[in-house]
Amino acid sequence: MRSDMDKVIVERPRPGSSRHVARRFRRLDPRRIEVSEDADDIFPTRIGHRRAAALGRGRKWLNENLAPLRRYLESQAGRPWNDVWSEICANISVDNTVQKHVRDHVKDFVAVNTSIRNGTIMTLSRYGGPQPLNGNRWMRLYVDPQTGILRRIPSAKSWRAGRKRAAAIEETEAWLRMRILAPDRQLHLLDDGNWWEITLARASDLNRVAGAHEMVDVIDRAGLSSLPREERYRRWGVCAIAKRPLSRREIKVLKLRST
Repeated sequence: MRSDMDKVIVERPRPGSSRHVARRFRRLDPRRIEVSEDADDIFPTRIGHRRAAALGRGRKWLNENLAPLRRYLESQAGRPWNDVWSEICANISVDNTVQKHVRDHVKDFVAVNTSIRNGTIMTLSRYGGPQPLNGNRWMRLYVDPQTGILRRIPSAKSWRAGRKRAAAIEETEAWLRMRILAPDRQLHLLDDGNWWEITLARASDLNRVAGAHEMVDVIDRAGLSSLPREERYRRWGVCAIAKRPLSRREIKVLKLRST
């Protein structure tokens, strides 16, 4: 492990109050009073802590670069965990707050406290309870409870990759039953086995026009679909105000698939 890992991880500046230094902590609330960019002279150079907290100024947050630590840990897969941990501790002083912070992040990538229960490798969750190792999407490595070797989690997959796969499956399923022609026009293969042209409108606008009477979706009223409204139209806050069955010619021209 490189000796300057603590500097690599915290090499980014902490964002927050530094972006407001040029204005020197405005006494006036910029959210309520419009002031030009050249009017900084009218503001005081000092401000009380209570007012700064009320205006939301002076707050900073961490901006760590954990990729080097993750890459180092992944490169150590196959080695005894005790040797890896000894190497980490040799370059990190627990008396230094910044360096100790590196050790705290190791458990974000490595499941250290592992055990075997009914043939399943278990680890401790963030809340202290046991859970299957594969149930933690953040962990990439684990310590083998029998051999003490640092190993990769076989089923560890990127959360983004999993989300992309789920989105691709959803797109495929939606393509089989619907087409989007315009923001307010869609084609749907409904439960009766026919393709329909649907006209959409915002439910909030319709309810405001109708007053106390809530508008009913024409597809729901006809019982042509069992899907929830948001899943059916793949949009929130809309409902169908008109429907029209497509002719055989239209279905053939549009190359739609019928059941």
